[in-house]
Amino acid sequence: MEPVATTTGAGAKRQPTGWRGNIYPATVLALVFIITHIVMVYQATGPGRSGSTDVALYAWWVQQGQVTGGWIGINAPFVYPVGALVPMLIAAIFGTVGHYMATWCWMVAAINLATTAIAVKAVGLARAAIPMAGWFIFLTALGPSGITRLDAVMMPLVLIALLLMAPMVPPPASDSPPSRSVTPRHRGAADQLKPPTVRSGGFRTTHPVWASCLITLSAWLKVAGGASIIPLFCVIRGWRQRLLSVVLPAGLTCAAVILIQRLAGGSWTVLTSFVRTESDRGLQIEAVLATPAVLAHLIRGEQIWQYNQALGTSETWGLGAEIALHVSDWMMPLAVLAVGVLCWLARRSGIDTLLLGTLAILTGLIVFHKVGSPQFVAWCAPPVVVAWCLQRPGRLWFPTGLLLLVSAVFTGALYPWGYMGFLGGEPFWIALWVIRNLITAGIFAWAMTELFGLARAGRRLALAEARSAAAISPAETAISPAEEPSQADLAEVGEPGGRHRALENPPPTDAGPGTA
Repeated sequence: MEPVATTTGAGAKRQPTGWRGNIYPATVLALVFIITHIVMVYQATGPGRSGSTDVALYAWWVQQGQVTGGWIGINAPFVYPVGALVPMLIAAIFGTVGHYMATWCWMVAAINLATTAIAVKAVGLARAAIPMAGWFIFLTALGPSGITRLDAVMMPLVLIALLLMAPMVPPPASDSPPSRSVTPRHRGAADQLKPPTVRSGGFRTTHPVWASCLITLSAWLKVAGGASIIPLFCVIRGWRQRLLSVVLPAGLTCAAVILIQRLAGGSWTVLTSFVRTESDRGLQIEAVLATPAVLAHLIRGEQIWQYNQALGTSETWGLGAEIALHVSDWMMPLAVLAVGVLCWLARRSGIDTLLLGTLAILTGLIVFHKVGSPQFVAWCAPPVVVAWCLQRPGRLWFPTGLLLLVSAVFTGALYPWGYMGFLGGEPFWIALWVIRNLITAGIFAWAMTELFGLARAGRRLALAEARSAAAISPAETAISPAEEPSQADLAEVGEPGGRHRALENPPPTDAGPGTA
């Protein structure tokens, strides 16, 4: 007989489990995966091959290395970290330039398939189906940029790293009642009491070590991916665990990459060349910070761009662009620092802090970046997809996902289809670009606001726990478990049975994972 799961309460319906309960979400996810990847591959390899110049550049770099022996990132300066060479080499497995684009696309498809399998393993098929299908629709709406850039390899690593932390989410109350009664406002404190071996979605425990390694590897593809290690560091409980589970794996991963580069004949100067290569570039016209300068040029009836022959990019100039470049230089590190401080103050909220912190820090890197490549929009998607998978209770996670989809549609329409009209200052394309930039800035503002709210709640909870601990004298802590507290004792603690519970569950010395 097919097993069924029942829910309690009047009028509860029997819900099928097993293959009958999974066939619908599995069918939906499989169809969306196949259709979207066929569309993405066609966009990249079909007539015109619009927007696939980056992959052509990857093929040329690999070909030059095969012919001359001068490998970028090893014995020649590289615009990306040396790890970016790995997917470029994998895509060259057939050894011909003519097949390079197809190989690249199917390599990305294989990475996305592996990401889907991990999502299903982490949170279950029913929860993963719709969010992962939305992720693929998002990439398709982004156009060729969703599959033909290094970001298509980098962001799945960040997504998998966040999924590996899914067991931080406490089980439903009906399956595992909390160890003490708390008000909804202090729900994060109860979540800290969850044993670390509670099974959630198929994994026995959280995997911060592997998450740290994957985030570090993503940084060696493109630096932005590594920024999410900051909220990961904050939400791990205890300094010893932070060092062993986050700092040490990240350091060992970096050491392994550096060792491989040096064994291949590389030098430290070449290894760090990506830091200096684009330090003196101008303000790219697609960047969010370029919005005021471009609009000022349009109002004055001037040309809004000039071509940078060395980098192959369109840049804007003028007083507004110069100010934006200076703002970018100091606002980007300040934004990262602000997110890090808020994540530390909100560390008691666990997975919510991890997701909001990742969204805030990656979106902030887009908002304050002097480069505005279209695929940057994909940086915002992993924390939103994971929040959907985990069904987090944030007020705006679902609208944020819809706004990201709108942003992807506008970006895919702008590049490559409407790019020449945008450069020509046509009002329709300029309007799409401005709206896309406003959406990005709005998501950053929302993530920072929510993170600030978690930080305030965490601070209040820490103060309340400190006062509660100070109210208990050393002599009182020696009370026998068999003794029952008097009415006066209960009145001192401030909640029914408060002192008795405080002795059984002393407040943790450090913040741990939970939910706000």
